[in-house]
Amino acid sequence: MGGFPIIHVNNDTDLVLSVLYDELYAEDGTAQPNSSASGTDLSFAIRTFWPQRQSVSEQLLLAAGIEEAAISQIVNPQVLKRPCVLGTLQMIYTGLAATSSDPEEQLTRADLYERLYRRALRAAILEIDTDGDGVADVKRSLGVVELRRA
Repeated sequence: MGGFPIIHVNNDTDLVLSVLYDELYAEDGTAQPNSSASGTDLSFAIRTFWPQRQSVSEQLLLAAGIEEAAISQIVNPQVLKRPCVLGTLQMIYTGLAATSSDPEEQLTRADLYERLYRRALRAAILEIDTDGDGVADVKRSLGVVELRRA
């Protein structure tokens, strides 16, 4: 029993899992994974946090003022990775707290991830190509609210 990351889904009945082990690197610096194994007729459940990650991704695009169809305009999408992960973790722990009989630990983690998420948002500066030439024309900070006089 345990949780294992799915590495590859070969077909409807066959998948490859990553085996977790304590020593990622031997003292000489080389990785030594456990030998491979296989099994049949195993009971399993697959869980995903895709909906939470998708929700956070949409929030990030809204904060940047970018429609989903215009994602390709972002020249440096890697700056969204950290806020997306932290926002997703915050949502996961908030959900766990809502279903827990003793939610204190989950709420503490949710609060931590929310603070880290907000910090990552303030640090994120998107470079956007508005004219399609591959060069960033606009920089947008996700941690700044722009006010315009009407």
